[in-house]
Amino acid sequence: MEIHHFRWLKQFRSAKCIPIFVLFFISFNRYTHFLIAEFIRKASDSNMQWFVERWQLDSDMLVRSRLQTNLDHGVFSYVFSLGTDGEYSSQVGLGGWILTLPVYLLHRIGILGSADYSLPAPQIGVSGFIGLGILYSMIAALNAGLATWCICQIRNRANRVHALIFAAMLLQPWSLAINSSLYWMIGLKLLPGIYVTHLVLNKKPNKLKQIIILFSLSILAFSSGYEFSTVVLISVVSPLVFFSITQMNGFKNTIAFNLKHIATVIFAFLFTLVLHTYIMFTKFGTFILAKEQMSGIVHKRTGLLNTKVDLIYKDSLEAGPIPVLVSYLKMPVAGDPISPKIANGFHVWHIIVLITISWIWKTIFTQNQNLSKVHLCLGAAWFVGLLGPIGWYLLARPHSAGHTHINFTLWFFFTLPFGASLLYGRYPKFQKKTNNGAQSVLILLSGFLLIVAMLLISQFLLTRGIN
Repeated sequence: MEIHHFRWLKQFRSAKCIPIFVLFFISFNRYTHFLIAEFIRKASDSNMQWFVERWQLDSDMLVRSRLQTNLDHGVFSYVFSLGTDGEYSSQVGLGGWILTLPVYLLHRIGILGSADYSLPAPQIGVSGFIGLGILYSMIAALNAGLATWCICQIRNRANRVHALIFAAMLLQPWSLAINSSLYWMIGLKLLPGIYVTHLVLNKKPNKLKQIIILFSLSILAFSSGYEFSTVVLISVVSPLVFFSITQMNGFKNTIAFNLKHIATVIFAFLFTLVLHTYIMFTKFGTFILAKEQMSGIVHKRTGLLNTKVDLIYKDSLEAGPIPVLVSYLKMPVAGDPISPKIANGFHVWHIIVLITISWIWKTIFTQNQNLSKVHLCLGAAWFVGLLGPIGWYLLARPHSAGHTHINFTLWFFFTLPFGASLLYGRYPKFQKKTNNGAQSVLILLSGFLLIVAMLLISQFLLTRGIN
């Protein structure tokens, strides 16, 4: 492939971006957390069980067990399924499977020795500890690279203050926890949206190869876990809203452009469901059993199907949509629920209201017309971006009710960091050529209607007893 296809990587040739990457690589790397914890707590004696429980490393063990399965039964055994002997069936497992390949190959060529990766790090010996370091460093490098790209884009197109606020929000404890996780693969789920953002910011032409790339990245995102599917979709929609206001070339052409990209992501989601069903068929032998398994996976996350599941999911399936959403709106932005009171005093709904008021004020009362339009288009993109976490909290209500320890992090991709950076509101380097009029109103109205529709649908399901 010709070198100009990688021009978007030129951001990382800047010496100013290297310290940013290093900072996030260390912050997002759970291997460094292991080393620090081992040094402070003498983990070789305490076996670090406190750290496992605190940071939900039980989910990461599914990926580490997949590595052990590769070593015991072969890299293509049990298709891509995670867990010991492919026991975990709630996702395709493609992202976790790919993550294990480098360490698996290092074992095969003799650089790393044998080790049991299903155990906490201090119990598995030097070679296993190094292997874990490779796993965690790979996911940290991916997420740190994406964060660095976003921050450099904001710094170059707005200013350093915007970039600093964005970076500070990404360094909150909730964000650090999920960005260092092998299981949740949050970087893969954001790749489609970041790719579309790249296309929009650089005014790339509408070509078939871009649709193919978006389709491939979306499959990678969904096949690495259905969790946060609404965030995957809305992360694509949000930059398209920005495009619709700033670069519209005819209303029909813009709508067609947007629908093509949105349909690509939706089709990738459906393709992943079909692929997953086929994997279940190869595992259980009949399509009837495969269908039952898939129905159970959907029901546990959404509560929309009349499927029998384990009683352990009873409470989450009975949770109402409004209480679930309210619980996430009331969570503290800085820190987690066990942090000091001073960190728990500023909740998500506080900052959402603050950003909304600031956005409306600057859009209406800014005397500079071009700057007012910049506020409008960025605020509109942020507002539509709210549908990502809100959509998952409502449409995947049972999953959200049972995962308050991790789903809160959805606010950080990228609703809170991007919204908080908008509070500063100065864009001396930003693109100022915008379109006004009905297009902006239509986009904003669509966002409001989508939120209202989701609330009404969830309430309807609640009253029908499906919840």
